[in-house]
Amino acid sequence: MADNQGFEPEFEEIFEAFSQGTAQVRSVNYLKLMTQEGLFWLHGTVNAVDTDREFFHLSCSMCARRVWREEDGLMPCVHCGYVNHYDNYRYNLEVEFVDESGSAWLVLSHEASARLIGRSVEDVIGFQGAAVTRLPDWIVEDLEGREAVFEVVKTHEEDVHVFDCIRLSIDELILEACEDNYYPHGVQEEDWDNQSVVTERGESDQEVIWRDLPVYVGEPSGVNDPDATQASKRRRTE
Repeated sequence: MADNQGFEPEFEEIFEAFSQGTAQVRSVNYLKLMTQEGLFWLHGTVNAVDTDREFFHLSCSMCARRVWREEDGLMPCVHCGYVNHYDNYRYNLEVEFVDESGSAWLVLSHEASARLIGRSVEDVIGFQGAAVTRLPDWIVEDLEGREAVFEVVKTHEEDVHVFDCIRLSIDELILEACEDNYYPHGVQEEDWDNQSVVTERGESDQEVIWRDLPVYVGEPSGVNDPDATQASKRRRTE
């Protein structure tokens, strides 16, 4: 295994976790069925991008939650009270994830979206202007089929078809390291259709180091972004 020199501290942590076996990849179908809550890793590809929703929105410079421009041009934040004078854009991206077991929609955080696309929101807006709110076709085509490892949140209220993704990596060293730690964990995939409950620990389950669930400040959208929440609700009805 290659060394991890050159990683940002956050991704050095991810690399070391996969290399040492303290982080493991679950299959998406198992994640849908299991009852355990926490942060989990998925390894697969982007199958599709939701192009019906706006790919960015205005956000507060102080708390990062969504804001709206008023007639006077100012953007007061109803969450923290800060009055924004200048545009601050954040990604608002939802993608369909797929692995060998199945698929699910992931609502990506701003940071995860930027890492997946490889460009800032301002760069993408600059290609077409802020009046165009749909992600350009050439970026969508580039993202489809993109391999990545995604860290997602599962709670007891989480819809089994939509998960919030707080961060991801497309680094080849991390992808290589996580391939050695694929652990579907539990019921055999061919038997999943006949299972109503999946045990939280398998016979050979190893102890996993958990981090506290993140406290969201506007992203991912399941908490404070009404438009994106509606997108997730739309997925639930499909």
